[in-house]
Amino acid sequence: MSVGSAIIELAKRISNEDKAVLDEVTFCVTDIKKYFNENLEQYGNRFIEQYEDEEEHTLCWLGMVDILEKNGYVCERDWKDEKEDFLYFVGELKGMSENGLVLDEDWLDEDDDIAAWGEIIDEKWENDGFCLASIDIESDSFVLFPARVSDLETLDKLAKEAGFRIDHASEM
Repeated sequence: MSVGSAIIELAKRISNEDKAVLDEVTFCVTDIKKYFNENLEQYGNRFIEQYEDEEEHTLCWLGMVDILEKNGYVCERDWKDEKEDFLYFVGELKGMSENGLVLDEDWLDEDDDIAAWGEIIDEKWENDGFCLASIDIESDSFVLFPARVSDLETLDKLAKEAGFRIDHASEM
């Protein structure tokens, strides 16, 4: 499978086949140079100023993440996120409401971090068959989304096709 195909398949699975997401991710991976030039601010926010500054597969990967975030399927959080912000942004994800998942602030200790919170959430969601997953973007931030535990291995396999990984947030 090509890198582009793997990225499109990931976006399809994470977004529950959202047509708007798939159209934009397909554009991103099929004409990354044009996509990059049309989204300079988005890449600039990641300190990528010129197309030549990164490899194409990385630009496609980051493009997919930004598209998923813009459409409410993932949220990118700093490793030292505050509990209140973490709860808000994860709680607003489409996958939360679509799958009837609950986040209870009493589960989490203010002094813990995202990895520790992810471990607790995984335990709480275990009976529902879900976990808190994270997309690796080779930074100190977490790109979080709820995922079916049964799908996580497939998601990671697709991510590896693109040179990255997806795993439990607690394992990032």
